[in-house]
Amino acid sequence: MDNIKKIRYFNRAFARSLHVFSPKALGMEYTLAEVRIIEEIALHENCTANFLCQYLFIDKGYMSHILAKLETIGLLKKEKALADRRKWQLRLTSQGEALFAQIDALSNAQVAGLIKDLSPTQLQLLQQAMSTILKILPERPK
Repeated sequence: MDNIKKIRYFNRAFARSLHVFSPKALGMEYTLAEVRIIEEIALHENCTANFLCQYLFIDKGYMSHILAKLETIGLLKKEKALADRRKWQLRLTSQGEALFAQIDALSNAQVAGLIKDLSPTQLQLLQQAMSTILKILPERPK
């Protein structure tokens, strides 16, 4: 197997182990894209739609659709940015923050399930391998 095929095989296997192809992420009523957007808004201060599009490589039209849905169902609110009143900052509502806490707990439980049978040595090797991948490959591909 050549290098490209090996990397693609790894990506498919890892994605499958995290169930990323399930219609709804983490067994919830939200898609993976919606969950990731909620997570990124929670984790990044001064978050804007433009930042999310660039960070997650999501089309602006699709992002707009998702943000409108999340705002309509009461998970997020838009506020004028203090630094630039032409921009809107995205913030989670209290309902959105509660959902993020649930997403975070379910994500942690999912990973805990993946590693529960690993020995301390295997866990250390896994952590080293992940660190190596992150050092070698850029976080944001060109």
